[in-house]
Amino acid sequence: MNAKWSSLDKLTADYRALGGDIEEFGTSELYVTVACHAAIDGSSLTVGDASRLFDLGLAVGDRPLVDYLAVSDLKEAYMVADSEIAKGAEITPELLRRLNGTASARTGRERIGGGGIWDERKGEYRIDDTAGERSVYDRRGVAAFVDTFCMQLREAMSQSMSPSEWYELSFKAAYNLSSISPWSLYGNATALIAMYMVQRAGGLVPTAVAPDLKEEYLKSLAISKEYRNIAPFVNFMKTAHIKHLKEMSAVSLAAERKKYLSDAQKHTPAKTEDNPLEGLFALMPEENESSTIMLVEDEPIPADLPKAVDLNEIEF
Repeated sequence: MNAKWSSLDKLTADYRALGGDIEEFGTSELYVTVACHAAIDGSSLTVGDASRLFDLGLAVGDRPLVDYLAVSDLKEAYMVADSEIAKGAEITPELLRRLNGTASARTGRERIGGGGIWDERKGEYRIDDTAGERSVYDRRGVAAFVDTFCMQLREAMSQSMSPSEWYELSFKAAYNLSSISPWSLYGNATALIAMYMVQRAGGLVPTAVAPDLKEEYLKSLAISKEYRNIAPFVNFMKTAHIKHLKEMSAVSLAAERKKYLSDAQKHTPAKTEDNPLEGLFALMPEENESSTIMLVEDEPIPADLPKAVDLNEIEF
């Protein structure tokens, strides 16, 4: 197994050992995920802006109103996704259309193209031709692609997998859905919600692509499409998530350290010559390893690139 995939297994185990609550994904973590992924689709809101909007209903500063509406609707889409996963629902074309429609509720509109009309607010597939990684698809082709995508994804999710295998599957799911863009609005966002649902179903810490990595995300996606090779995108997501998981582990460690010291101060007798308290922090050393990771592809694009795999072949 690739070293970075192995490190994902270890980091996930370390996060759990620190008391990281994966099953009960918190509100603040959801806010970070929503704000980060909204930025990929063009939102100018920071995590702080999004938090104030969600908690206080405040839209401050000179950010465009449409960005506040889009981020608010995207949060609703993530909450729908969480609710469906909690009920054990499967990822289906109908659910993906519902999620896209929820994300587009106040910023989408009716569009005309390709000899027809579609409503982004209902999550309807685009009618105008869209260039995917493998071909050019009309609306019927898009529908067939999403049907096959969901069928293969459900089959893959039914297998027993390690954390790193769940992550790999989720990254491939995001790429496959992004590669054809079935929707004219928030296609990337919907693909990342699908990734989020796979990770939540696997009991994992969801990936949040930080805003400062937006350009690298889009570049890796474009390279994978251009060369018809999924490796650059998956490698980027793997590296970005390792960075995110280390940052989350550092937060959990800091919280645990604070609780440990607080408990020690409450239950330990006052310091005397026979009862020194020095060295408490030595029991929980600072994290020395930097969380900054060079975003370098560890699996270079092969010189003789293979032709894209047909959808009838399992890509997951």
